[in-house]
Amino acid sequence: MNQRVKVIGIGNILCQDDGLGVRTIKMLKQEVSEENILFVSGETDAWYCLEEALDADFVIIIDAAHGGEEPGSIYSVDLAELVSDRCRLSCHDSGLLDLIYLYRLGDEKINGVLLGMEPGMLGAGLGLSPIVENNLPRLVNEVKKIIRRLN
Repeated sequence: MNQRVKVIGIGNILCQDDGLGVRTIKMLKQEVSEENILFVSGETDAWYCLEEALDADFVIIIDAAHGGEEPGSIYSVDLAELVSDRCRLSCHDSGLLDLIYLYRLGDEKINGVLLGMEPGMLGAGLGLSPIVENNLPRLVNEVKKIIRRLN
């Protein structure tokens, strides 16, 4: 039996590249049709995203992420490796990664991975920066690779 996999895109579409997780979910919905894969546009609602993650065998979180590399760079972090200071990889002050870390301190374990992309622009505005827009297909392909490995 295939695992229940949830792909959760987080971010704010009104803040340029911060919305890349939500945009990636839209692309994946058009390209991936496996029955055991659910795509969730979590936007900025960390508690909703946590509820969705807790109801999955494996979760792929997609977000803008600060890792110090060039804009468009892709990061992959196993959720089991999150430590409190690594939660700062996310572009959000406090959010889903912080909640997952706190749940790890108890008995609740969330299996999965964070796929992040280094943003180019995070100010108020619609649309992605050209560098992130051009690298979004690479991020989509990374998600598809993980899905293939799981299935």
